[in-house]
Amino acid sequence: MLTADIDFEGAMIEPIGKSTAFSGEFYGKNHKIGNFVVNSTERYTGLFGQISGGRVNGVRAEGTVTGAYASSGSSTGTGGFAGQIGSQSLVDGCSFKGVVTNKTTYNAGGFVGRTEGAPVLLRCSYTGRVVHQANDKSNAGGFVGDHGGGYVMDCCAIADVEAGNNGYAAGFAGNAGGRIATSWCAGRVETTGSNYKGAFAGGARQRDVFAVEAYAPAKADDKSRMPFLEVFGDRPRQTCVLQAFVACWLFWALPVWIKYDIIST
Repeated sequence: MLTADIDFEGAMIEPIGKSTAFSGEFYGKNHKIGNFVVNSTERYTGLFGQISGGRVNGVRAEGTVTGAYASSGSSTGTGGFAGQIGSQSLVDGCSFKGVVTNKTTYNAGGFVGRTEGAPVLLRCSYTGRVVHQANDKSNAGGFVGDHGGGYVMDCCAIADVEAGNNGYAAGFAGNAGGRIATSWCAGRVETTGSNYKGAFAGGARQRDVFAVEAYAPAKADDKSRMPFLEVFGDRPRQTCVLQAFVACWLFWALPVWIKYDIIST
């Protein structure tokens, strides 16, 4: 339990749960862990490397996170708050602010690189810039790179996402395979040729049903070539019910609110 703010004054620290996943309880009491630097070649990189079966509440984090896991593989992640959050984990009322740079790891997100199983993320946020340099069908998102499963609710990302020639890139979730509700994102998505780009999510996996109320300000721009009237860059192959409000900045200045329902089979 934190009883006061912690200022690392630019010092390098190791991720919590670096080699063994964090499975305990961590209560921040809304205190801040700030000015830290994480530069790791571990499979999961962030303030927390991996959380599995743990509970983290009320932690405000601010720093710089860089991940460079040497081997390829989809089950890797770099995120500001956590590299991966796994099953039976609860992360509530936490935030990360800073730059997240991912050099080689498969998944990168501003708050968490990857979710797996059935974790629950509530009232969490990310503010900053995500620089994703990995290629070869990888995932980059302002909040989560690969939302492999679980529940995300009342979360947001104010992020600029810079992605290389990867598979999925978006303002909130690079690839969405779990449930997302009442969450939003704002910022820019710039890529050099991602297969799928979206204002909110780059792609959505099959067999998942989404009831999303997503707010995603998008800006049409030739450089990023982001489809400014699409919340999802790639529609799911099976059923997707999407209720989305998209704030699009048309002609670089005019804000227009658009509501549309998509039902695809």
